[in-house]
Amino acid sequence: MISPVRSLRNVARWLGPWPATHVVILGFACWHLVLAASLPLIAFETHYALYGLHLNWSYVDHPPMVGWIQALVQQFSHSDFAMRLAPIALATASQYLVAMLALRLFPADTRWLGLITVLLLQGTLIIHMSIAMAPEAPLLLAGLMVLWFTRNVLEHDRLRDWLGLGLALGLAGLSKYTAVTLALSVVLALWSGGRLSSLLQRRAWYGLGLAALLVSPVLIWNALHDWISFRYQVGYQLESDEAAAAWSLGDALNMQLEQMGAYSPLLYIGGMASVIWAVRRPGKSERLLLIFALPVLLLFGFMAGSGRSSAHWTLMGWVFLAPLCALWLWTFWHNKVVRGLAWVSASISVLLLLIMCIAPMPFLPFPDYGHPLSRVTGWQDAAIRAEQLRQAMTEEGKAEPVVLVYNWHSAGPLAWYQPDTIVQDTQNRPSQYLYWYGAVGPDSRGILVIYDEKNEQPQVYEPGFACEQVDTLPAYRGRVLTRLFYFYRCEPDGKETEY
Repeated sequence: MISPVRSLRNVARWLGPWPATHVVILGFACWHLVLAASLPLIAFETHYALYGLHLNWSYVDHPPMVGWIQALVQQFSHSDFAMRLAPIALATASQYLVAMLALRLFPADTRWLGLITVLLLQGTLIIHMSIAMAPEAPLLLAGLMVLWFTRNVLEHDRLRDWLGLGLALGLAGLSKYTAVTLALSVVLALWSGGRLSSLLQRRAWYGLGLAALLVSPVLIWNALHDWISFRYQVGYQLESDEAAAAWSLGDALNMQLEQMGAYSPLLYIGGMASVIWAVRRPGKSERLLLIFALPVLLLFGFMAGSGRSSAHWTLMGWVFLAPLCALWLWTFWHNKVVRGLAWVSASISVLLLLIMCIAPMPFLPFPDYGHPLSRVTGWQDAAIRAEQLRQAMTEEGKAEPVVLVYNWHSAGPLAWYQPDTIVQDTQNRPSQYLYWYGAVGPDSRGILVIYDEKNEQPQVYEPGFACEQVDTLPAYRGRVLTRLFYFYRCEPDGKETEY
């Protein structure tokens, strides 16, 4: 059995490594554009789209980069499709940069290493979710830039290398707080390369000063808002309840299974194997990739033991590991076990891609409440209906009604599709929506929106409110009923309630 890369060369001999890489990256980018046009926004996408509507120096849960990018796009369009152009462009640029990194770090191995790296990433489910804007999108590109310029500093130690590194670190810090792992990796890389003393040189100060200047909006905004972002992150990661905060090996192992599903068996198992393989090799490039990949993977792997994990949080770590995994795959392709792993993983990836292709088609005969896209359907119609009911509730002499939700994660779609509507969380949990729309008070009243995906009417108990159901709205994907939205008219119940 021959290598899949060599099979590609036999089928298309007129292509070289870089033309083939262009075909793969741009081909999938075109498919992502089609997918983006056929699917409504996910709830978290609307949250970050609202960042662009409420432009600021920073936000409660994240630094401002996603908001700044979406605000730029919103100068031209507010359509759902437009909100996906930036993440697709960022993912495309990141794939080109990681392919260039693979060839730069291992120039003597194979000219096809960049393409192998890209194919490894395209075999992961998480990469094809890059149509949705999230802080990981700009963070990934900035993180790859940090790795690129760190290599420049290690090789040349020029002023322009430090300025490039400062720029990259600053952009990463504006993207997500996970960028702190990048700063740690830079220090470890300088120490490992014998250049830690370079931090005392003036050109390093210029670069680090540029990074500090770029992230200053985040620090200034937080200083003016009682350091809410840092308190929010600590409160989110550390539960006050001891049982919830206890570290669990089962939760940590479950997260690893999720990682294998999200990043493919080949990248997950091959990545782990390549780490062990690289530890035994003295190469500087292998060591550099480990220094950048492992802090991210170990941080979130440990945090998963406390019940805090999400598959996309580790994206940057796996992308850093992809060139090393590609080199391991190329080196050990003669091994039957390695080839078997590659073909099994490729088959799973192709199957998942086919499912992603057909899932948006409206004519598929899913059972009611069983459609895989149930969580993204119906929000626009629900937002319109909620606003209609809210308008009908307006009465003189009473507080202006608002739209109410029982969890702030549901506020994003309702506020995005009706941007003039005030959406408040009945529990007043810490979130960006408290800053945008204010807190629920003793006189608050409005339309409570709840959705259900199991054909069971929800039991509504909201302390401080007397709520009465006034409407329902079914959501369909084609002819399939995906969920029901319930609307309740809520008035103050007159009882004393702490808000």
